[in-house]
Amino acid sequence: MKTDSALKLKLPLAIIVILLLNGCSYSADNIVENLKNSPILSSTHKSKTLSASSSFEVANSRSKNSSNEQDTSDTEYEKAKALLTAPVIAADNFFENFTSYPIFAQIDKDKVSNGASSKKAIEPKIKDAAGTSPKNVEYEQAKALLTAPVIAADDFFERLKNSSFFAPADQVSVPKVNALTNKLIEDNAKHQTTIAVLNSPVVTVARKSIIASSSSLDVIASQKNLTANLSTNAGIFPESGKVQPGAQATFSLSKFMFDYGQTDRQLKLAALETQASILSAHTTLNSELTNLLSNFIVLDGARNSLAVIDAYLAQYSKREQTIRTAVSSGILSRTDLLEIEAAKNNIDSQYESLKLTKSQSEKFLKTYLDDRYSKVNEEISNRLVPGYELNYTKTNVSSDLIVVRQIALETEIEIAQNFDRYRINANASLSSPSPVNESFSTFAGFSVTKPILDGGQSPATIRKKKADLEVLIQETKALELQRELVLSSWEVYKKYHRIDGEFLEERKEILLNKSIELERRFKAGQVGVVSLASAILNSAQAEVDIIQHQTELMQKKLETASAITQPCAVVDICKDIQQIFLTE
Repeated sequence: MKTDSALKLKLPLAIIVILLLNGCSYSADNIVENLKNSPILSSTHKSKTLSASSSFEVANSRSKNSSNEQDTSDTEYEKAKALLTAPVIAADNFFENFTSYPIFAQIDKDKVSNGASSKKAIEPKIKDAAGTSPKNVEYEQAKALLTAPVIAADDFFERLKNSSFFAPADQVSVPKVNALTNKLIEDNAKHQTTIAVLNSPVVTVARKSIIASSSSLDVIASQKNLTANLSTNAGIFPESGKVQPGAQATFSLSKFMFDYGQTDRQLKLAALETQASILSAHTTLNSELTNLLSNFIVLDGARNSLAVIDAYLAQYSKREQTIRTAVSSGILSRTDLLEIEAAKNNIDSQYESLKLTKSQSEKFLKTYLDDRYSKVNEEISNRLVPGYELNYTKTNVSSDLIVVRQIALETEIEIAQNFDRYRINANASLSSPSPVNESFSTFAGFSVTKPILDGGQSPATIRKKKADLEVLIQETKALELQRELVLSSWEVYKKYHRIDGEFLEERKEILLNKSIELERRFKAGQVGVVSLASAILNSAQAEVDIIQHQTELMQKKLETASAITQPCAVVDICKDIQQIFLTE
């Protein structure tokens, strides 16, 4: 009785230990052999029935010995079989009940079919074994019963590992951003005009905002790094009605595992905000460059016009004394004098207006450029694209900014849609002894956090962001229409300017020839000085009109280039600026 009790208590444990040590792939023969040689079995089985003298090897039971030895082996086999199959049957019943739980019901049908096919694959082996020996059939059945729950558990955990609970549902791609720095100007900008605009106060503010915005990338990325905390508690520790003063310190570690891409979406959103800051800085630079070039074009036109007026006024001054003499002698009537003075007054008024324009533009440029004034002035004069040429591309900073804002809104919608996803961190902690606990306490494991309810904030955010997306779609359409209108207006203006320029050139030629002819006839005494003076002043006005006509062309070209966000095309420095404001 004592031996049977010992066997009932220790034999299942022995079987489990042997299985864990040797795996589940051994045959029943090997299991029985291990049972025979195990110390637990040998120490509890001292009876003659299972003694060492009675051969317990399955190989010997299969060989053909005498009839007494065969009977003894069969008896020993039946007892070993009963001992072996008892825990197997119990384990099989346990796993059979366990597989009926809902957690196993989520296994894919393919897994079930695979399990069925594996079952079918086992059955032929059993049938084949039955043809050779009934004992092998029993061994195979016992092995199948033992391995079936192991296979089921393995399939379950394989399925669980590949489920959305343990892996991000989406792969979030975070765009790369080249953040601007102060050193970037010195290293990358090649033209004096580019450097001057980049160093302007307004663009400097925009550039600093890029640097500040790009710093948020590091802040969000650091959420994935390992964190460590040390906390101490000092006070009283009550236990079993007693209160003891003391202190306890806890050191903890935490490491981000995954949150279904929510942190990556936040990182993507920060990268998009940095891209938007870069594009906004580019837009600011375009505005400053437009202002700079506009003042230069006006200054250049004023200079050329003043030079023409000065030349014609010099010619008029030579005749002015003759006119006054003619008036004083009564040869020239008062009416003729007033006509000449009216023409002269018109030229003088225009001259003073041009001087004011020149002074204002020049003062602005000198203040804006400071010590770079001479270099930038010379560079723009040499690089200014003449005539009707305007080489623009499809690149549009404003439309690029809308695209970035659109992607940012879509990312914010994704964040709101996934607000209730799990966040898993790996945690470890070590706590020092306290009056309540006299030994160190440790912990290592995982923490799972899942938001349940946010009061409807996420659905409201989604509706708001989708409405903002509709606004951006309309802005995109309006921007495309504006671009088409600007370019079509430029084409129409070029045709007008060519025709009007031809008329101005023709009028200038006529007045020039007229003044030459009147000069010849004045010297011959055939015409009066009034006609000659009027011709000189009219010729000056015609040439000034041509210069202003050319200035108007450059201003219209700059206006067109600025409207399509490429004022750099007017001075051909677009490549120099573009490589600074790369967003990818």
